[in-house]
Amino acid sequence: MNIITVKYLVDDKIVDHKDDRLEQINLSDLVIVDSGQIQELARVINIYQADKFKNVEGEGRILRVVNVDDQKTIVKNKKDALKYIPKCEEKINATNLSMKVVDVDLSFDGKKLTIYFSAGGRIDFRILVADFVRSFKKLIRLQQIGPREQAAKVDGYGKCGQRICCARFAKSKDTVTLELAKNQNLSESSTNKINGYCGKLMCCLKYEDELYSEIKKKLPKIGEEYKTPKGIGVVVRQNILSNSILVELKNAEKIEVKL
Repeated sequence: MNIITVKYLVDDKIVDHKDDRLEQINLSDLVIVDSGQIQELARVINIYQADKFKNVEGEGRILRVVNVDDQKTIVKNKKDALKYIPKCEEKINATNLSMKVVDVDLSFDGKKLTIYFSAGGRIDFRILVADFVRSFKKLIRLQQIGPREQAAKVDGYGKCGQRICCARFAKSKDTVTLELAKNQNLSESSTNKINGYCGKLMCCLKYEDELYSEIKKKLPKIGEEYKTPKGIGVVVRQNILSNSILVELKNAEKIEVKL
């Protein structure tokens, strides 16, 4: 049997569906999934065959690939969803909860409202959810997001001059550490240079780390003796981008050697 794996756009939930319409549904297609309660958008991330499959109750079925009319509905839903932001903020202010609305989304059929918010810590928003349900007459989902996710929602441009990766293509939530910066010879004291739009370490440090590590393996190691035209010295720095090393000679002179 044919199995189609989809990832919901709103909450990143991944679900398998038994479906024989392989000639109609392709990898990366945007589809509408009916859970029996609401209709939501999802992206096809895998298509495979299996001998056995158990469809979990409540996970629904794929209705169709998004068409031109559906695209118009998606655009309209986003415009309608944004109108809820002032109303949400008004209710949040009335509860004195320390949280800020970042973005909102409506499900494809408009029955569920997802509210993304940022906060300094964990928030007990159960009373607020009940208020939203009464006022908006919709299913309500509140999702707290961190600085990286907030940057992706707000969108913008990074130090490179290009649209930030998390909004343009990146969906990975891998941890970015100072070790990655050190591996690329970037000083941890210069955080303003290695921090991204979100205030956290730039995600590109993670993407580029494998390449930097491979190049570094081919360069003479720091502390290793190296023979230069001016004599033997010790490698004190690897310049990965220029494919060169900085060598300190016995007379304390430092020279750059292209490899």
